[in-house]
Amino acid sequence: DKRQGGPHMAGATGVGSSYSTPVAWIFIFNLVVGVGCLTLPQAVRLSGLVLSGIALAVAAFLAFITATWVVEALAAANAIHNKEERERTRLVTGGIQGSESAISLTDTEDVYGHVQDARERGTFPEPLLGAESPFSLDRRIELGMMAEMFTGKIGKYFFYIILCMYLYGDLAIYAVYVPSSLVSVTGGVTLGSWHISEHNIYYIYLALFTAGTLPFCFFNFQKTKYMQFATMFCRNAAFIAMVVISLIAIGQGDGPSPKDLKIANFNEFPLLFGATVYAFMCHHSIPGLLTPVRNKHHVHWLFIADFATILAAYYALAYSAVFAYGNLDIPAHYTTFFKDEKKTNNVVAIILALYPVFTLTTNFPLICITLRNNLMQFFPPDSDSKVSKIMRSTLGLVIMTFVATVPPIAIAFGVRDISLLVSITGSYPGLGIMFLIPCVLVYFARRKVQREFGHTAKNPFASPFRHWVWLLFILLCCVAALVFTIYNQ
Repeated sequence: DKRQGGPHMAGATGVGSSYSTPVAWIFIFNLVVGVGCLTLPQAVRLSGLVLSGIALAVAAFLAFITATWVVEALAAANAIHNKEERERTRLVTGGIQGSESAISLTDTEDVYGHVQDARERGTFPEPLLGAESPFSLDRRIELGMMAEMFTGKIGKYFFYIILCMYLYGDLAIYAVYVPSSLVSVTGGVTLGSWHISEHNIYYIYLALFTAGTLPFCFFNFQKTKYMQFATMFCRNAAFIAMVVISLIAIGQGDGPSPKDLKIANFNEFPLLFGATVYAFMCHHSIPGLLTPVRNKHHVHWLFIADFATILAAYYALAYSAVFAYGNLDIPAHYTTFFKDEKKTNNVVAIILALYPVFTLTTNFPLICITLRNNLMQFFPPDSDSKVSKIMRSTLGLVIMTFVATVPPIAIAFGVRDISLLVSITGSYPGLGIMFLIPCVLVYFARRKVQREFGHTAKNPFASPFRHWVWLLFILLCCVAALVFTIYNQ
């Protein structure tokens, strides 16, 4: 599911086992198509067919633009890291070879060809532009590390604040979705003369969910590609089943009349905007996804293929639901709709309703661990402060696990509206991660590359959207969407 497996875990930059481009396509698809897509049928029904169709296409296009910026910033970060490593190696080698060798090194170009006068001229020797180019995607440098590299500690902490807000929203959505799905299956529970209403049984399920997942949040997990395959298989089976059931309903003539369908309802734009941003989110995990890919020459085409497939899947899910059930009240947790409205075989309906229970319960500890590890970045390991030392101890791990887990559970006890949580999570921290942070990273990355390598530096992984107008366009879209969302809410 979205944000699984800690691709945005702070710290290590090493890369584990590699995988092919088709496997990378599966991983990105699996990452993006999470629980957020289940709110799209409701959002499309309420916002209107035309407005929703345009919003989904625009969101996919903007997500692709900013994803290419993250790739470009990652390549720039690799180049700077490689340059620093080679300069350190040069100094060590120079020290070993003696003063004569050291003098020779200062008078001739190093591996990159960066002697002082070359920097002043802004020129590059051929090796930098050829096979010896330092630009690569081989080292996993997470967004938080890039933010510190390009913008300093202020940028680093700004990024982690936005990311942690987003993950808190993520966990709250999961914590609401699981007990809500269970309630849709069991309804109220009667034990002899004792009856528990649907309203109260929700809180019992939430308490059981907390008790069952909390112990696993204290450990460290690392997912494997086989778990990714299994998760994707289960999700796609449920996804296809929902589309097929809706198409059967349309074929049987059970759909709404044209007058029941809305064309454009701007009053529901905050819900639509939050849902579309949340549904295309993957930017915070791009470094962890791309660095193990064996062939990185066509990463932009990889994202084109993924976002095009995902957009088509979203259209199929949302529009089949609206054309089949647009005259009914489609809930935010769409998987529960089929049982509540008795739209299919009872066994199939129960399986669809319980599908999120199993996947989200498994993923909740993984996201919690990721959030905890990102919260730990506010207490650097190289700090001499007493608080940092405590937080880096076993006691600190326990404390930060509770800090990561308790707030979303508390939110789930107080707020049961999934569409509201998705709207807020997607519209505010999601907006920052998908649009604002990539803009900032690529802008400062380009400036640093020019300072370090000169104005003629060529990044082979540069975004096709290099002109400053695109940066301004995305920022204006970001501000406009934020203002419009705040106004309508």
